[in-house]
This record gives sequence, structure tokens and C-alpha cells, in this order.
Amino acid sequence: MLLRRIAFVLLACSAAFVLSTQLGAGCTNTDANSDSRTEQAAIPHNARVVDNGVGPLSYTARNDGHVWLYDQDDRTVLDSRRIKRGQQYRVMPDDNRVTLDDKKVYDQDLKRKHAHRIYFQSSDTSSSSSDRDTLDRSDSGSDVPRSATRVAAGSGELTYRAKNNGHVYIVDEDNNRLVYDRAIHDGQEIVVQPDDDRIRIDGHNAFTGNLEHKHSHRIYFDRD
Repeated sequence: MLLRRIAFVLLACSAAFVLSTQLGAGCTNTDANSDSRTEQAAIPHNARVVDNGVGPLSYTARNDGHVWLYDQDDRTVLDSRRIKRGQQYRVMPDDNRVTLDDKKVYDQDLKRKHAHRIYFQSSDTSSSSSDRDTLDRSDSGSDVPRSATRVAAGSGELTYRAKNNGHVYIVDEDNNRLVYDRAIHDGQEIVVQPDDDRIRIDGHNAFTGNLEHKHSHRIYFDRD
């Protein structure tokens, strides 16, 4: 009789331990999934990366819109604000400072060793077809001005060396989506490498993200 009681107690304890372990694991997984779902919830899915990396970043808006500053290491949105066409948004991690047209708009710890991203979403307020920045969605992708010229296209690696100061735009031809854009100087070379999911400028990584290596891409250039 005593042995039966001891066996019953041990069995009950084992069952309780297994149940508590499973419940604990379930809670942990739920939290992790929640973090994964919400880490970039504040950034619209159609906002695009316009500059990223470790160190100073900058973006000059080609249209009215909204910018977000994102810490890739902490998976945290640090700043979010409206921006007007022509305004320059600068991130200076060494100085723990973000400026908009040289006016300080953020001065908290930027963790200078972390990688950051600037996201931009256009307000798409253009209404005149003669405007320099009027969008031609049927051909060159969202947010590419009609004044921009296609300088390279195809699947696989693409290369373009600027002959003037201006702005480059990388468009995914299959889904007609603007993947990346930034200012570029005379003589700089931009290389799009879909197989490696990166874009390089003068040999340095300028963008890392999913480039859909099976898709065709285009490079557009708009001279200043």
C-alpha cells in the first residue's frame, strides 16, 4: 500500500512538472512571436529604405512624405516625422543627433555601433503631369520622376557609373516597385547584386535586403 502511494505521488509530481514546462514554453513563444510581429509595426509595409548602414546617414526628399529612423540591432523605431520635398534628413550617431534641414529634431542615444535605416514613404501629392516629380507608375515604378532616364535593366547584376551629379533609382521590374534610391555623385559607380541581396556604391554596401534574385531590375538616373 505504501509503495502504491509513493508511486502515485511521484507520478503526480512528474505530470505537474511537464505541464508547467509546456505552459512556460508556450508563454515564451507567444512573447517572441509578438516581438517579431510588432518590431516594425509603426513603419508602413510600402515605405522604402533610402539609406542604411553604420555611421552617418542622410536623405533628401524628392516628394512630400514621411521618414522613419530604425535601429536594426534593437529592432526599434527611433524617430518618425513628416518631411517636405527638398528637405534633408541627416542621422549622426557619433553626435547622438538627427537634423531636418540642419535643425535638431532628435538628440537621444543613437548607439553609434548599431546599424540604422532611414525609411521614406511619399505622400504622392503631385497632381500635374508637367511637374518634374510627377510619377510614372506604368513604366518606371513608384516615386521615380519622369525626368529620370533608364540606364540599365535586366536580371542578375547591374552596373552604372554616373556621368553627372544626380539621383539613382532601383526598380523591381516584375512588381513595378521602387526598391532603393539615393543621391549619387559624378563618377560614382552603383552595382545591383540581386544574388547577394545588396547594392554597392564604389565598393561599399549601400543597401542590404531582399532583392528577389529571380526578378529583373532597372536602374534609373535623374541628373541634378
